[in-house]
Amino acid sequence: MQSEIKKKIIYFSGLGLTFVVLLFIAGKLELSDSLHDFMDSYGTYFLIICILFLTLLIHDLLIDITNYLKISLDKKLSIRELEGKLMKLSSYEKYILSLFVTDRRMERTLDPNEPAVAQLESLKTIFKTGKFVDGKKQVYQIDPLSMKILSSNPNWLQ
Repeated sequence: MQSEIKKKIIYFSGLGLTFVVLLFIAGKLELSDSLHDFMDSYGTYFLIICILFLTLLIHDLLIDITNYLKISLDKKLSIRELEGKLMKLSSYEKYILSLFVTDRRMERTLDPNEPAVAQLESLKTIFKTGKFVDGKKQVYQIDPLSMKILSSNPNWLQ
């Protein structure tokens, strides 16, 4: 609801700014004496309205830029945090992840009772798919971002 109101305010601000600028241009070109006289009388008020519309549009632009930068920064921080977790894994956990990376497969069957598998699952590096093989082994899927990071840095798995 609030987003729709914001969109309408921005839309009408842009429309109003365009209208006021066109009025100024038409008044300065002296296309009509009455329009020229009208702009001479009320030009200051229209200038204030123009500044108000422009302020709303600049405010919205700055909010959008701030949100974009915040999302970008959050994404970089989460990637760095994930990289830190991946570098601190035990050798057996690295071995399990290397099974995914070396075969370039997103899914593998693993024993859910294995402590290393449980640790990787708690770190949200691998996920259960809900599929079973041979009634015991669970099919796990590696996190796509982890797969991308480990594929580009295979030396981390040694």
